Amino acid sequence: MKFRLPRLLRNALPAGRDGGVAEDGRAAALASSAACVPVLVQDEGATVRLTGERLMVTRKDGPDRGVRLDEVAQLALLGNVTVTTPCIHALLARGVPIAWHSASGWLHGAALGGHGQATLRLAQYRLADDPKRSLAFARTLVATKIANARTLLRRRCEGDALTPTLDGLARQARAAGVTQLVDGVGML
Repeated sequence: MKFRLPRLLRNALPAGRDGGVAEDGRAAALASSAACVPVLVQDEGATVRLTGERLMVTRKDGPDRGVRLDEVAQLALLGNVTVTTPCIHALLARGVPIAWHSASGWLHGAALGGHGQATLRLAQYRLADDPKRSLAFARTLVATKIANARTLLRRRCEGDALTPTLDGLARQARAAGVTQLVDGVGML
């Protein structure tokens, strides 16, 4: 199989009856009889379809793998993976999000079910109507984005020339509402 879980995720997920993590750390579908877990599919040319109350992953060069629909917390498709329309409908009707990623993991888009969104929208409108809460939320959002930008720069760039930029971003994050930066992560 051509599926590899990130190291942290590989160790965190339990092996399921039908899916699970193979000895070599690869998987096509993960299921747990105890709890819902994400289903991640990365096999090139695989198809995810619905068979009764099971989500089935059909691969070109291997056996089909499946998981009960009620055990799926989310479906992540990485690379050239197809998902059938009935499968999409069943997942969205249950409120299970579906995410499409590039083969290297970059998010292209996602679909969410419409159930339960009314309460969320009402809370968002109430927040928008309250100037104090709106300002606090905006400050937190901006500060966190600045802190995240600083973290990305630290990870991707090296050298002393970056120090003034990192210091400037730390000042901006504090000014926006972050009281402490710990290893590039904003703490409110």
